[in-house]
Amino acid sequence: MEHRQRLLLPLLISFIFLLLFTTNTRSSSPDSDLQALLSLKSFISKDPLGALSSWNTLDSSTTLNGTEGFCRWTGVTCSSSRLRPQRVTVLRLPGLGLIGTLSPHIGNLTRLGVLDLSNNKLEGEIPPSLASCSVLRNESTLFCL
Repeated sequence: MEHRQRLLLPLLISFIFLLLFTTNTRSSSPDSDLQALLSLKSFISKDPLGALSSWNTLDSSTTLNGTEGFCRWTGVTCSSSRLRPQRVTVLRLPGLGLIGTLSPHIGNLTRLGVLDLSNNKLEGEIPPSLASCSVLRNESTLFCL
């Protein structure tokens, strides 16, 4: 019985590492970028200028001239189209009168380097998931909430 328990412990530890690795891999993909952007839109209760009207799922995952669909959305800039898959690197939505809160899934934009949501009416806490955006620069001209 004791020998069996010794064998189960390394197997359990291996399973946990495998689970963590696959979960982390899934959360860092163009699909997770798409879901993070759609989640961000869903947390906006008012968009008086219709700035996020281009943010829809109809052609969001299709490509046009080598560009992911969501890379053409208002305020979204992605990595170079030569790099595959493309990832969101810049999100600029300043002064659009957006009202709501910031989605906790914004941290899934793991390649995000610039985030500008200044001059909107967003309330609540800054999601801890933003710590996952390891390339996010903390410069007053580049990172504004």
